[in-house]
Amino acid sequence: MTQSFRLVRYFTITGFIAIVTAIIVLGLLYKTVAERDIMDMVERENVVRTRAIVDNLWTGIEPLIYRLEGLEGEALRGHPAAVEIMSRITGGLKERFTLLASTAVKIKIFSPRGLTVFSTDNADIGKDGSHDAGFIAAVAGDVYSKLAHKHTFLSPRGEHEHLNMIESYIPIRHGGPETPIEAVFELYYDVTPVVRRIGQTQIFVIIGVTLTLLAVYGALIMIVVRADRVIRRANKSLLESEERFRSVVDSSRDAIIAIDAHGVVVSWNNGATSVFGYDRDEMIGRTVALLIPERYEGAHEAALKRIRETGEVRLIGKTVELAGRRKDGAEFPLELTLGMWKAGEKVYYSGIIRDIADRKEAERQLGQRRKMESIGNLSGGIAHEINNMLLPILALTSMMADDYPADSKDRKKAEIVLQAAERIRDLIARLLTFSRLDELERQNIDLCAVVEETVGLLRSTIPRTVGIEDRLDKGTGIVFGDASQIKTLLINLAVNSADAVKGGAGRIEIILERARADEASVNKIQGLKPGAWAKLTVRDNGCGMDQKIVEHIFDPFFTTKEVGEGTGLGLSIVHGIVTRHGGVIDISSTPGVGTNIDIYLPLIESAKIV
Repeated sequence: MTQSFRLVRYFTITGFIAIVTAIIVLGLLYKTVAERDIMDMVERENVVRTRAIVDNLWTGIEPLIYRLEGLEGEALRGHPAAVEIMSRITGGLKERFTLLASTAVKIKIFSPRGLTVFSTDNADIGKDGSHDAGFIAAVAGDVYSKLAHKHTFLSPRGEHEHLNMIESYIPIRHGGPETPIEAVFELYYDVTPVVRRIGQTQIFVIIGVTLTLLAVYGALIMIVVRADRVIRRANKSLLESEERFRSVVDSSRDAIIAIDAHGVVVSWNNGATSVFGYDRDEMIGRTVALLIPERYEGAHEAALKRIRETGEVRLIGKTVELAGRRKDGAEFPLELTLGMWKAGEKVYYSGIIRDIADRKEAERQLGQRRKMESIGNLSGGIAHEINNMLLPILALTSMMADDYPADSKDRKKAEIVLQAAERIRDLIARLLTFSRLDELERQNIDLCAVVEETVGLLRSTIPRTVGIEDRLDKGTGIVFGDASQIKTLLINLAVNSADAVKGGAGRIEIILERARADEASVNKIQGLKPGAWAKLTVRDNGCGMDQKIVEHIFDPFFTTKEVGEGTGLGLSIVHGIVTRHGGVIDISSTPGVGTNIDIYLPLIESAKIV
C-alpha cells in the first residue's frame, strides 16, 4: 500500500452529504405527511358539510340544475329565477351554516355536465368547469382534494393574499348511493394557519433532527478518527513487516519464487535474478516452465494439473535435487524446498532454490582429490617396493656388462636389460613424484627466472614445427617452492601441448604474470582464494578435448595417446606438484580449437626479487 489511508476524509465528506440529504428528506417527508393528514381531515369534514348543505338546501339547489338548464354565462347570472334561488341559497348558508360560512372561503355547485350553477363568487356562475381534474374525478364518483397556494383570492369576505386552501370536489347523489350523480360541490377551505403551524413545526423538526444527527455524526467522526489511527498503525506495521520480509528475501543469495496454481510467477527476488538470469519484470506474470529444462516440461505440467485436481502436493516441506534452466538455456543442478500457502480461496506455492553447481563441482573435485591421494599412496608403496628390488638388478646387470668384451653378444644383451631397468627406474621416479612420497626442496625462488630457463630448454627439445611464444613478466614475484619440480611441471605441460599439435603448424603460448584474485574469479575457480598469485598459462591450438576427457585428464595412467606413446602420468604429476605447492589448476578445452591451462601459485608478497 503506497497511498495514505483516507478514511477520515471520505467519511467526513460522505457523512456531511448524508446528513444534509437526511435533513432535507426528513423535512420534506414531515411536510408531506402533515399536509396529507390535514388534507384528509378537511376532506372528510367537507364531505360532511356538503351532505348537510344538500340535506337542508336541496330544494333550492335542484331548480338551478334542472329548471334553468340551457342557460349559461350572463344569461344564467341575470335570470330572475336564478337570482332569486341563489339569494335563498346564500341566505340559507348564512343562517344555518354560520361556521361553514366563516371557514369556507368559497362554495361552488356544478351541474352534471360541468356548468357552474352556483358560486359564492358571482363571477364564477355560468362558467364551464367540465375540464377541471377535480370535476372529472367527482363525476366518476370519487372525492378529489388538493392543497393549493393562492397569491391573491377573492371571496365573499373580500380580497385575500397568500392563502393556503384545500379544494374539495364532492359528488352529490341525493337519491342514494346507487343513483346517478346529480351535482358536484366544490368547497374552498382556508388552511393557512394550519399550514403556517406545519411550517413552524417543520423548522423545529429539522433543527432537532440536525442537532441529533450532528451529535451522532460527531461521535462517529471520533470513532472513525480512532479507527483510522488504529488502521494507520496497523498499515504502517504491515508495510514495515512487508519491507523487512522483502529485504530478507531480496538479500538472500538463493532464489525465492512464488507461483499460483497454474504455474504463473507472482513473486521473484534478486536471488532468482542471480540464479536464473531473468529480471523481476521479465518473469512476473509468466510461466515458471521457462526455468525448467524442456525434457521435464511435460512432467511439470502433469504435476500442476494433478495438484489442481486432487490438491495433493508430495514435495511440501521436502528438499529435492532437480535440474534448472537459465535464461541463456544452460542447465544446472539445483536444490528446491517447496512450501504452500493460501490467500482466501487461492493457493500459492513458494520455492527456495539454491544453485548447487559449485557444490557439485567441489564434491567432484574433492572426490577426484581423494581418488588421486589413494592412487598416489598405492602407487608410491608399489614404487618403493619395485625400487628396492630394482637396485640389485641395476648393480648386477652393470657389473655383468663390464665383465663382457665390448663387442660380445652377451654384453649387448646385458646392456638391453640395463636400459630396460633404467626405464623402470625413471618410471618409478615419476611415480614417487606423483605419490608425493619424495621430499620437496623448498626455497624462495624467482618464478620468472625458473620459467625462462625452462622455456629455453623446451625450445631445444620440442620439434621446430611447433612454435613457442612466451610472455614473461619479470616482476611476477617470489614463490616458495621446489625449482626442479616447477621445471618438471612446465616441461610436462609443454610436452603434452606439443603432442596435441603434432602433425601441423602448432603453436604453444607460455605466459607468466602476476594476478590478483577477485570475487568473480574466486567464485569461478574452485580452491582459489583472494590475494596475489603467480599465474602460469600454457595454451595451445591443438586438437583440444571434450568435457568428459577433461574430467579425467589428471587421473594417473589416463591417456588419450596410442599404446607405448605415454605413461598417463604427466598431467597427474603436474596436478601433484601444483597441489603440494598450495596452487590451483584451471583447465578449459574445446575440441578442434585447443587447450588452455592456468596454474595459480601463491606469491610471497613480502619477499623481493634479487
